[in-house]
Amino acid sequence: MVTLRPFALDDAPALQQIVSGHTARFTHGHDMTAEEAAATIHGYIDHDQGDPRTHWNPGIEVCGDLIGLVKARLRADGAAALSYLLREDSWGTATPLTPYGNSFPSSSPTGCGTWKPSTTPATRPRAESW
Repeated sequence: MVTLRPFALDDAPALQQIVSGHTARFTHGHDMTAEEAAATIHGYIDHDQGDPRTHWNPGIEVCGDLIGLVKARLRADGAAALSYLLREDSWGTATPLTPYGNSFPSSSPTGCGTWKPSTTPATRPRAESW
């Protein structure tokens, strides 16, 4: 089952894994350190308590495994921005997060079955083939 949930302070190691490898290459160019992960989560918690609220940063959890995050922001000019990051080993897996099908057996009461991250490199369709 896929769940969006608030970050907690003990999610820092998971966030550090999310913002590493190829995922980091597409964001801020380097693997996130433990200190950066902790500071980022403190920022997310502060945003959650903002009034008026202008930032939303839920974690993406699949079967108890934190694999990504969503960032939504309302800008001062009234426009909105939305982005997401997925931990590299979840790229290309057949989860409800992708258009490639559902890997969870329908007979599983939690919908989780034996989900685990991909062990093969992810492939992405080329833009011209969309």
